[in-house]
Amino acid sequence: MDQVYSFDDLNNDGNYVRPAKPLYSLDLDDPDNEKNILEWLKGERDYLESESRDRVRVMRRNLALYKGIQYQELEARVDARDRGADKSSFMRKVVANHLFDLTKNRASRLVKFRPAVAILPTNDELEDKLAAKSAKALLDHIWYENDFEGVMQVQLATYAQIMGEVYCFVVWNEEKGDLSPAYLEAKKGAKGGKIPMLDENGQQVVDPQGNKVFIDKPVRIGDVDYMIHLASEILLQKKQKWDEVDYCFQIEPISTDKLRILYPEKAAFIKDEDVQIYDYEKMELVATRRETLKFTFWHKRSPQMDKGRKIVFTNDTILENTEFPFS
Repeated sequence: MDQVYSFDDLNNDGNYVRPAKPLYSLDLDDPDNEKNILEWLKGERDYLESESRDRVRVMRRNLALYKGIQYQELEARVDARDRGADKSSFMRKVVANHLFDLTKNRASRLVKFRPAVAILPTNDELEDKLAAKSAKALLDHIWYENDFEGVMQVQLATYAQIMGEVYCFVVWNEEKGDLSPAYLEAKKGAKGGKIPMLDENGQQVVDPQGNKVFIDKPVRIGDVDYMIHLASEILLQKKQKWDEVDYCFQIEPISTDKLRILYPEKAAFIKDEDVQIYDYEKMELVATRRETLKFTFWHKRSPQMDKGRKIVFTNDTILENTEFPFS
């Protein structure tokens, strides 16, 4: 928790006006409509950032108090007894950060007992009973692999105490898990160790220049992944109740070079930005180099958008525009 990334400049007190029309009024599947979609996303994001600026400021101050940062500056907060000419009688002011201890103690009490998750069969049939037991064993294994009880629960409880809220995203990570059996089988019969990439018709895929495309990295079966995000990194739709929220923005600073590798077809549109990191050791915004902000827009399935939406974008381009990947 030494550094927390910032997604807005706190010196900018400008107010933003949210887009007049909802997102579902746009044709999200039309590639020619990408500019209008990007403008809507940026407009809604700027509006939500402006609305949450005061809330984020309080969260950052709470986190600084938890870490005791306000006592680390020397000249500004040195006690008069530290300024004596006689070095032999020099006494450094000692501060006990009780907020840190109180927060850790309360978080420990909250996670003392593991969550009581019971998976019950839908009926008395033997097949459903066995499926419920298998699902419970699988859930326990996933929690063990991700160290959910030992690390993640404590982090969630701690952040919630400090910042008032915290978010745990449960997603599917294609980079996790064992190697795909189909990949291993294809690697055995590959000539020269190169596995050709095939289309849905089983034909060799070629790039626009006519060169054959090969699979250049291992393919895994994927697995469930947990991502903890601070409340300052999530922008929720403005609603009175939590269950009425349909979408949110997830903000992630990322290396520009890494982003170009993840989205090679959009590499030419991914630019370095003057990303600001809020450094709690210095209590100020610090500029970074060769980084950009990646925004992920999640819209759940709703009556207005039955397919939902997941859109990954930067300030310059849309990187990914697909249906909501979860049922």
